[in-house]
Amino acid sequence: MTTATAAAPALAPHPLAEAIRKAVADTFSRKFGSSWNVAITAQENLSSADTTQVFVGIAASGGLQGPAAIRISHLDAIKLARHFNEEQDASSALSDEQKKTIEIFWQEVSAAASVILEPEFGKVVLQANLVDPPNWQGAGIALGASDSGSRALTLYLQISDELAKNASPSAEAAIDQPADANT
Repeated sequence: MTTATAAAPALAPHPLAEAIRKAVADTFSRKFGSSWNVAITAQENLSSADTTQVFVGIAASGGLQGPAAIRISHLDAIKLARHFNEEQDASSALSDEQKKTIEIFWQEVSAAASVILEPEFGKVVLQANLVDPPNWQGAGIALGASDSGSRALTLYLQISDELAKNASPSAEAAIDQPADANT
C-alpha cells in the first residue's frame, strides 16, 4: 500500500525559470547518463557578493528580453566541470578549461530553454557566459537538482525586473503565487 504525503504548494515560475528547469533536467540527464529531477524549491533574494560562487549570465533577446543569471556554488561548478571533462584533478581552483566547460554546458541549457520558450514568445535567443555577480535587481528562484542516486545540487536563478516585466503583464505578479498543484 502506498501512502501520499502532503507537499508544499508548488511555486508558479516565471516562464524562463520553467524553461531553465526543464532544460537543466534534460541536459543533466543526457550528460550524466541518469535521470535527473529539477524542481523549483524556493524563491529568495539572491543578491550575494560571495566570492565562492560562480555566476553565469543569460542575456535574453528576441521575443523575451532582459538579463538573468544563474548562481552555482564554486564547489558544485568544479564537480560538474570535472565530471564533464572526466577529470580526476583534486584542485579546488576552477581552471580556465573548467570555466569553458561550465560556460559550454550553460550554452547548451540556454539553447534548449530557447526552444521551450518559442511557442509562447516566438524566437528567443538566450546567450550564456560566465560573468561577475549581477548588479541589477530581480527575483530569485532556487532550483533543486538531483538524480536517483546521491548526487544533488542547488542552482539559483535570478531574473531581472526587466525580464520579469517583458515576459507578460501577469508573469511578474504570478512569480510569488502558488501554482496549481496539478502542473
